[in-house]
Amino acid sequence: MKKLKIGIIGAAGQRGTELFQKLLQFNDQVTITAVSDVTKECLKKYDSSSAKPELYNDEETFFTQSDTEAIIIATPDFLHERQASAALKAGKHVYLEKPMAITPEGCDELMRVAAQTPKTLYVGHNLRHFTVIQHLKMVIDNGALGEVKAVWCRHPVSYGRKMYFNDWHQDRANIGSLLIHKACHDLDVIHWLAGGYTKRVVAMGNLAVWNDQPGNPNVEDLSSVIMNLDNGVQATYSQCHFAHLACREYMVVGTKGTLRNIDDNPQRAVVQLFGQRRADAQSIPTQEWRFTKEPGFHGNADAKILQEFISIIQGNGQPTISLKDAAWAVKTGYAATWSLRNGNVPIDIK
Repeated sequence: MKKLKIGIIGAAGQRGTELFQKLLQFNDQVTITAVSDVTKECLKKYDSSSAKPELYNDEETFFTQSDTEAIIIATPDFLHERQASAALKAGKHVYLEKPMAITPEGCDELMRVAAQTPKTLYVGHNLRHFTVIQHLKMVIDNGALGEVKAVWCRHPVSYGRKMYFNDWHQDRANIGSLLIHKACHDLDVIHWLAGGYTKRVVAMGNLAVWNDQPGNPNVEDLSSVIMNLDNGVQATYSQCHFAHLACREYMVVGTKGTLRNIDDNPQRAVVQLFGQRRADAQSIPTQEWRFTKEPGFHGNADAKILQEFISIIQGNGQPTISLKDAAWAVKTGYAATWSLRNGNVPIDIK
């Protein structure tokens, strides 16, 4: 089979670098033909790469150059809508890092553009490929919980200051909020596990600790969201960027039992099923699962999601996530942000 020719924009950043390194594992299926970032100076690290990609700092030239069939977009969030649209209109398949855009209107416009081209627009929600979360989904789909009625997620981010309050993430003009940039992962997973989309949201939050950082951050480091889904499921999400833990933990409650994960790193994680609505005094799980160590910060998720994208382009795969799924995660995060910044008012999502 002919190798797929792929380019990466935002290649000098952390996410672009991670995806470049992962793509090298697929050298029997792809060729990295081009990389782009704001200056060629920051791309010099690719001069010695075995892939020998062309270096670009001119965005328009990068999108229109003919030797690339697919483009990975790993740039700051506020650029996603414009760049994905440009790449699709240039006739390229697109892997777009989450979030899809930073406004509901941006998501709708991208879906409109994607509908007018035969090329693929794929949004990179790699959390759907986390081993622990996939296991939660499998247990739910097997019927062990009966009908899902509630989903709760808590997300302590011990590395919050380092990752989100000392660079472009700390400005709402670039990301909207961390309920869009960061929480869109979890909001999507909540929808996935619950089998529905949020229709009403209420949120509260503030910049509680990291307001003393250089650059005058204006995004919240502490937030909580309550959601009503269109299928009757109630859900909650909490995010804290100064907690001592670094993981996502879900609890899913159904008519037949409760499912939860403790930690999400396979090396440490435990998934527990409580098969009755009322447990005994020791709360002993009906079933319990543990997992093996996986390499890297995201485990095997990045390799899995890139393989899915490649397979789709080659015509022998289906996306785990739809464009509507990706858009609704943004729409929920956007509505939650509006709620917490405007007196905690309920917001309906249409």
